Amino acid sequence: MTNNKRNIHLLWVLFGMVMGLVLSGCSKGQNAVVAKVGSERVTVKDIGMRIKSVPFGYQEYLATEPGQKQFIDIIVRQKIILALAKKNKIDKRKDIAQAIKDFKQEYANKVKQYEEDMIVETYLKEIETTLRVTDDEVNKYYGEHKKDFAQPVEIKLSHILLSSQADAEQVIKKIQSGSDFEEMAKQVSLDPATSNQGGDLGTFKPAEMLPEFAEVAKNLQVGAITDKPVATSYGFHILKKTSQKILPGISADKAKDEIKKILIKDKFDKWIEEQKKSLKVKVDYSALKALSKTK
Repeated sequence: MTNNKRNIHLLWVLFGMVMGLVLSGCSKGQNAVVAKVGSERVTVKDIGMRIKSVPFGYQEYLATEPGQKQFIDIIVRQKIILALAKKNKIDKRKDIAQAIKDFKQEYANKVKQYEEDMIVETYLKEIETTLRVTDDEVNKYYGEHKKDFAQPVEIKLSHILLSSQADAEQVIKKIQSGSDFEEMAKQVSLDPATSNQGGDLGTFKPAEMLPEFAEVAKNLQVGAITDKPVATSYGFHILKKTSQKILPGISADKAKDEIKKILIKDKFDKWIEEQKKSLKVKVDYSALKALSKTK
């Protein structure tokens, strides 16, 4: 670990403690001074919040008087070292300044991502209430897909995602010539969520897959790959069927909840496609090549 990374790690720990102090309530007892190092004061609240930041396994010991005294001694030592470090202008060094700058940038990115996730999650819950599925829709779907429910299958798939058909065809030739699929996925796949796992997408029933995958996956032999790329809105995929399991037949009544999930997903996907058009969304999947070079 480089010095900058160590410094950033330390800053994150300290930041967690400071945020805890800001967010916690204040009282007279909480503000009682436990120790002073020069002009720096350590309060009961400081100690309490620092104890909360300690791994859970140690907190039982820190609830005892000997544990708290030892913990206070550790904090006092840190404050002594901090005071001397500042006196020697360690906090003014370029590497420390850079670590602080990196920390602020990383924190800003994390806060932005957290804000976006919270907003998205809240709005998704509102959207879900509008995506209703009727019994007629469920019965119609069951009737149209009776074969899938009479002898349903679960298929485990892996994939390699490329930005162009030509790139995908080239990779198919390499695999057919003896290159390992999983290794090729790690080297060239543009899907960051699966590439490090050799392209493993997980296990699905055909109805749960992308529509472009479903028929292709059902017709593939276990262990085989697609002999030509499968095009989707994400790019060009090379699929590998790693396993298949035949499941017991499912009646219409038992399939109801599963069908509702499928139909809700379909409605949500259609809604997303409509929003893409209205918001004039443009995606350049070829730009992901730069990401694969950083692995």
